[in-house]
Amino acid sequence: QNIFGERRWMQDMVVVGDKLYVTGTPEVGWKAQHVDLYTIPIKGGEPQYDEFVKTPEIPELYLHTPDDKYYYVFGGCFMCNTEQAGAPDPDGYIYVYGTRDAVHEWSRKDLLVARIHEDDFPDFSKLTYWEGDKWGTDIEKSLPLLRWVSCEMSVTPITVGPYAGKYMAVYTRFVEGNEIAYSISDT
Repeated sequence: QNIFGERRWMQDMVVVGDKLYVTGTPEVGWKAQHVDLYTIPIKGGEPQYDEFVKTPEIPELYLHTPDDKYYYVFGGCFMCNTEQAGAPDPDGYIYVYGTRDAVHEWSRKDLLVARIHEDDFPDFSKLTYWEGDKWGTDIEKSLPLLRWVSCEMSVTPITVGPYAGKYMAVYTRFVEGNEIAYSISDT
C-alpha cells in the first residue's frame, strides 16, 4: 500500500500550475495492466496528499495489443519544456515518455515519446505520439527513440557545459542490466 491506498508501481510525477500529477500502474507478472493518474493539489507550497483525486485507466497512456505483441506504457518519465519549468528553450509542451515492451523479444523495452501542450494538460485526449517524422494520434504508430531502456529513466535539458542546449536521457541499459547508460540528443 502507498499514500493512495492501493498497491501501484509508481512511475513519475510532474508539477503543472498548482497541482502535482503522479502516474502509477498495477502490474501482474512485471507487466503493466493500465496507467492511472493521481492529481494532488499544492497549497502553500506543500502537496495535500489527503486530497488526491484518481483518474483511472487512461487509454492514451496504455495499450496492450490484441495480438499480445506489445505493451505501450506512457508516464514513466515527464519532461516539461515550459517557461514554468524554467526550460532553456521552452516550446510549451510537456513530454511524456514511455516504453514499448516487445513481449516476444525478451521483453525488450524501447523508448517512446508523446507530448501535450501545457495548456491542455492533463487532457490526454490531446496527446500526440512521435511517429519518426511527425506527431500523430495513434499510439501504435509510436516509433522508438532508443532500444533496450528501463522503465525508470529520466530526460533532462542540459543547460551548461559542452552539451548545453541538448537533451540527455539516462536509463539502465538492457532493462534490468548492471549498466547505467545515457544518450545525448539535439531535440
